[in-house]
Amino acid sequence: MNVLKHPKLGVKTPYRYAQDYLVGNVKQFDVAASFFSLEHSGLGWYGDPLNPFGDLEGVAQVWRMLKPRGIFFLAVPLAGKCFIQWNEARHYSEVRLKHLNANWEVIHMERHQHF
Repeated sequence: MNVLKHPKLGVKTPYRYAQDYLVGNVKQFDVAASFFSLEHSGLGWYGDPLNPFGDLEGVAQVWRMLKPRGIFFLAVPLAGKCFIQWNEARHYSEVRLKHLNANWEVIHMERHQHF
């Protein structure tokens, strides 16, 4: 149920966005945000298919959904070494983080290691 009351705000689920995309009825966004969610993509934790590159594909999908020069706020768990806490989440080292940030201009980065 859509409970937003502001006329310029709305909800678009990934399923609805995909439907609109297939018929060429999408508008790009100015801003997107993912706070501690992409690290779960492709691990099956939420019933999604297993995909070792699910997080990278998720970031690529955001890239396509944003306008040129759009802003993407991203937060993922950092660790000294990259590892997967099976099948819950990935923890990112500098190496995988570079792949996740590929094609993006990083404006600001806060580093707070979890492990």
